[in-house]
Amino acid sequence: MIIWPTMNTIFDIVQAAISYNENLDSSCYGKDINYADRGLANWATEEHLKRVNTMMQALTHPNSSVRNEPRLAIGTHCALNVWLVRDWLNPNWWFNQIGIPLLVTGPLLMLGDNVTNFEVQKITEISFRSDWWEHDPGTGANLIWMLQIELYRSLATNNRTGIEQVHRRANSTTAIKMQSIRTQPTECINDENQQGEHLSQAVLNIYTTSATDYREIFLLLDWNPSMESLWNMIFQLNLVNLEVSIG
Repeated sequence: MIIWPTMNTIFDIVQAAISYNENLDSSCYGKDINYADRGLANWATEEHLKRVNTMMQALTHPNSSVRNEPRLAIGTHCALNVWLVRDWLNPNWWFNQIGIPLLVTGPLLMLGDNVTNFEVQKITEISFRSDWWEHDPGTGANLIWMLQIELYRSLATNNRTGIEQVHRRANSTTAIKMQSIRTQPTECINDENQQGEHLSQAVLNIYTTSATDYREIFLLLDWNPSMESLWNMIFQLNLVNLEVSIG
């Protein structure tokens, strides 16, 4: 999941966000979303949270033409809180432990100081369902997503312990490398999957609004010199764009 859109896509994100905001009813539900759906593979209700993420991107991106626009801010927070209050679950464990935690921790990171106490509390609660330390998937995309969720939550709450835990677990199974392009289809994620499964996007892409705080946290970690130099460069740009791949 990409936290902030690129400069090439921000215009489309803004247009979509405006449309989604106008499509909300008086209770901040999407007028065209099926909230009773229980689909195991494609869950229609999840669309609500995907739209919240798009609205949040438009609301918070530094180059957005509607950054901090009052009407969009009201609709975005209202729609986010609809999900947090209802806390929809799906019969498929993947949505509950990975899909939804990933979609709610992104807004937590994007909101920065504009997050409410309730939003922090509820998003943190939902994100802890992605408890890889209790139900470690071993390797593959599920583990990467779970680590990503913990990283987003830890960055947003300045939790050094969580960041260090992600770093240790990632180092035990993954190779972290800086890339600006997608993985090739021939790069497989784990030994069990020889079908060329690949991450279609960089799984860690964080445009930080308080890079100084994050730099302070990461420098506490045991980076080797090349990694430390990498992070210094990243924070100077206020952009984290890492790809995590296994194998």
